[in-house]
Amino acid sequence: MNWGWLEIVVPYSILLAVCYWQWSKMRREVREMRAEREAREAEEAARKTPED
Repeated sequence: MNWGWLEIVVPYSILLAVCYWQWSKMRREVREMRAEREAREAEEAARKTPED
């Protein structure tokens, strides 16, 4: 039986799983940073008083 396909399928499936994990982790971090930035900007805008 030819098991050569395992040498290709197993490493690349692990590689794809790690890439997907990193992508989802980075996406989550970017979403959190964006929410923090928007909250900070909203707080700074609310703190500003109109200058007459």
